[in-house]
Amino acid sequence: MELAPGIYVFDNVFLDASQYIKDIEEQAIEWNTAEVLVDPKSSTSGKNVKARDTDIIQLHPGVTGILKDFKEEFQKNIDLKIEEYKQIYYATTVNIEPPQLLRYGFGQQFHNHIDDHPAIGTRRISLSYYINDNYEGGEIEFPRFNLKIKPKANQLIVFPSNYIYNHIVHAVTSGKRYVVVQWMA
Repeated sequence: MELAPGIYVFDNVFLDASQYIKDIEEQAIEWNTAEVLVDPKSSTSGKNVKARDTDIIQLHPGVTGILKDFKEEFQKNIDLKIEEYKQIYYATTVNIEPPQLLRYGFGQQFHNHIDDHPAIGTRRISLSYYINDNYEGGEIEFPRFNLKIKPKANQLIVFPSNYIYNHIVHAVTSGKRYVVVQWMA
């Protein structure tokens, strides 16, 4: 369903995702502080919690165990949705970045930003897959479209990565928000 031009939502994408999160948390897998681009001239990233305050697990190609299982199951469940999005909007991609599993706790947020930047490579399509909805706050907002969404569990939101689709993740006010993000060039 199209929420605004180019912003598309898919429901009922990955039914087992919340069980994976429970298993990941029970196994006490280490979460890191997410980084953002802090110096565009040198393409340097760093921890800037004023801009992006969230915990992260990089689901890079070398992950093993439960993280590998989660990543493979995630990709399998979203592949058809991404192809559908690309057909609807006549989009093409040649590269897919590894997904990132994010956890937003109390007060954590991501200020107004765009996903594409020449210093990190061209990104054409962004996606956010929402694992749960048993938290308060944490809405995603697209200011240029006057669109603020409280995503439902098991929902995938896909949108262009360019400056027109700048977006905000509002602070979580209670509970924990789990989301997988990924970009395609």
